[in-house]
Amino acid sequence: MKKFVLSTLMALACIASALCQTADKPFAGKWEIPNITAHLNLYSPSPDRDTGEMTYGFIEVITRGASHIDTHFIIEVVEIEGNTAVVKYSCSFDFDEQPRTATLTYNPATGSLTIINEEEVSMCRHY
Repeated sequence: MKKFVLSTLMALACIASALCQTADKPFAGKWEIPNITAHLNLYSPSPDRDTGEMTYGFIEVITRGASHIDTHFIIEVVEIEGNTAVVKYSCSFDFDEQPRTATLTYNPATGSLTIINEEEVSMCRHY
């Protein structure tokens, strides 16, 4: 299976919406830049829109033009400390694969989200 490395630093600009962050819950909302969208609520899991599995949100990365979407499901919140969160994610729809870890940092001055991950991630398809 082809592999890729999730971009080491992806800054995502906050989309103004009712779900945007508040000072006490910075990791709830939607961020996007071309080819990357993050829908997160690290404070309360909810059923995934496609699988029904309980997740804390997902990050979609469009690869190979607009023909392929990699979906990374946030399946566990390891810790939230201030504006930094450590999460575990999977890109398997059956959630059987070994979860990987990422660090998310919210910048309240700019409303941006930075995702840091140096692990290799299996390609996963959005069906």
